[in-house]
Amino acid sequence: MNNNLILIVLSAIVLISHFFNLIAKHFRIPTVLLLIGLGIGLKEGSRFLHVGIVNVSPFLGFLGIVGLILIVLEGASDLEIKSKNFPTIRRSFHTALAILLISAGVIAALFHLWLKVDIERALVNAIPFGVISSAVAIPTVADFIRHKRDFLIYESIFSDVLGILLFNLMVGPGLLSHGAVSNFFIQFGIIIITSVLGAFLLIAVLHNIKAQVKFFIILALLVLIYALAGIFNLPSLLLVFVFGLFLKNIEAFPRMALLRHIPLQEIGTDVEQFKLIVAESAFLVRTFFFVVFGYSIDMAYDFNAQVFLVGIPVMLILFWIRFLYLKLIVKPHVFPETFIAPKGLVTVVLFASIPSSLHIGAIGKGEVLFVILASNLLILFGFFSKPAPGPEITNPTA
Repeated sequence: MNNNLILIVLSAIVLISHFFNLIAKHFRIPTVLLLIGLGIGLKEGSRFLHVGIVNVSPFLGFLGIVGLILIVLEGASDLEIKSKNFPTIRRSFHTALAILLISAGVIAALFHLWLKVDIERALVNAIPFGVISSAVAIPTVADFIRHKRDFLIYESIFSDVLGILLFNLMVGPGLLSHGAVSNFFIQFGIIIITSVLGAFLLIAVLHNIKAQVKFFIILALLVLIYALAGIFNLPSLLLVFVFGLFLKNIEAFPRMALLRHIPLQEIGTDVEQFKLIVAESAFLVRTFFFVVFGYSIDMAYDFNAQVFLVGIPVMLILFWIRFLYLKLIVKPHVFPETFIAPKGLVTVVLFASIPSSLHIGAIGKGEVLFVILASNLLILFGFFSKPAPGPEITNPTA
């Protein structure tokens, strides 16, 4: 393909994505739907024009991982750790964990009884459907009232982190054996310590690097540490989450030895510039991820009657479990929160990471696409039930 044509296509995709963002804000249509539709349209248009179909599958996993890092970093760097926020943090963590476990368990039971697969394989294939995509949820709730926005941002990030941790535990050696569970908690402790030390190190580097390209150097170091942790099967996304929290709340942490010679007041400008770079990078990666995912879909092969037979029961389970839990347990957060549980980048990345020995043949890319589309369409009902702006409720009680 001509290089100029490639540049035209890539540039046009970015510009169209920006236009989609404007449409999404005005008409309340989730941008992910438009981007996936653009990818599908590009593939079908290529077929119609008899242009060679490009194999984009190798790029999907790479874009997914980079996008996941940027999205979690972007979301975490917007979260303030203050005593007044602790009830929201605690409530959102419990909600993310409970809904993830219950949803994955019930969907796994469905796969086990209906598709006649063992429970371990059923659980591995169910977990991706239970994870909320912070890549979609965070920009979706940007103009919600404060306490609902904070709850949904925390919940989506916790759902990402917990879903990946649970998935890694399930696909690891020994699965749910005593040794595997013990090893999981050991790894969790190691990554907590590593995350804190790594966050202090990156902040020190951020302050001391005087070059104009220091922000991408920090991103490169963060991705490097993430990848190294992944090689040793450590829950490396937690590092990204902790570093993002440190960026936003650096003055709230004790003055440890590594920070004694860093003027925290001066680093504030660097942090804001870094967050801007992260936000723009996240927009770029998110755009190409969902377009590439849409392009990778073969509508004739991946979207058939089997998709609805699996997708509809999965969506009903996800919706009713979420509604009942929020209604009965988290009483201040029922609407629009019930409808804000989109699936997206994390679901695709986890599904693509299922080992062939654990993959269920009846569940393919079409079923994943159906759940992503349906869960994002439910967001429209969330906008209809969104409360009008009014006095902020900092600590709504359950």
